[in-house]
Amino acid sequence: LAALAITDPAIPAARNEVESAALSFASSLIYIDEDATLAALQTAARSADVLHLATHGPFRPDNAFFSSLKLADGWVDVRQLYRLPLNARLVVLSACESGAGQVQGGDEVIGLARGFLGAGAETVVASLWNVHDASSARLMADFYHCFTENRSPATALRSAQLESVKRNQHPYYWASYFVIGR
Repeated sequence: LAALAITDPAIPAARNEVESAALSFASSLIYIDEDATLAALQTAARSADVLHLATHGPFRPDNAFFSSLKLADGWVDVRQLYRLPLNARLVVLSACESGAGQVQGGDEVIGLARGFLGAGAETVVASLWNVHDASSARLMADFYHCFTENRSPATALRSAQLESVKRNQHPYYWASYFVIGR
């Protein structure tokens, strides 16, 4: 696992989210706040099997290519994501609207998830709407617990979402996440 997190008043649980995710793996690299830079993203993308980002990810409906992820040294947009030296088989985007997209040029859906798929990710976990920070952190802890038990990303996400249902959480808090790919 390689994980990047930006914390600010709007997403105070991002740090706890990546630290909790790291507990499920034998080996992990964590980049938090000022360490979560574009250079760190490139290093993480090149070196890890699983890449996790807990940050802001606004979707831009006016131009989906300008949808971006916030890092400590600026924003990385879809076009930059296409060029990442990505070896990670799974990318988890724990960011608002990270799975939103806009159909362009035939049937091509452009957005953050597409940027990672274009860079070579086999599977992307992303969200369709604004996510609740603390609930997402809990969901991701459950997801990684299941995923590291040799479950597929889709099965692990389903299990984590069912745990949220058992806690009587409203679907707003867990239903935005979905899996693209294998």
